[in-house]
Amino acid sequence: MVNNKKEHIKYYAYEGLEIFPCNDNKKTPLTKHGFKDASADEQVINSWWDKYPDANIGLPTGKTNNLIVVDVDVKNDADGMASLKQLQDECGEFILELCTPLQVGCTSTLTIQMM
Repeated sequence: MVNNKKEHIKYYAYEGLEIFPCNDNKKTPLTKHGFKDASADEQVINSWWDKYPDANIGLPTGKTNNLIVVDVDVKNDADGMASLKQLQDECGEFILELCTPLQVGCTSTLTIQMM
């Protein structure tokens, strides 16, 4: 089980996923071009986290990493799970992978891969 940012960074690099550093506890990028600067190159990644050791990990979605992320809103009486079920009923069955985010206090995220 991966339990810290350095292990996450190594895992993403090993898997060939492109990442970039973001401000600690925020989503704002620390690179000039944000997600467009994302890299899977270990030397680039290590230089970023040497410079910004407390940075959050940005992971571009879409074609870059072949990922689709759905944020299921269940706060303030929102019924995001019902909306997700409706989407699944309309589009077909999904493979759901529950990912635990690094940021303390965040809710879990569902990564959905179309079958």
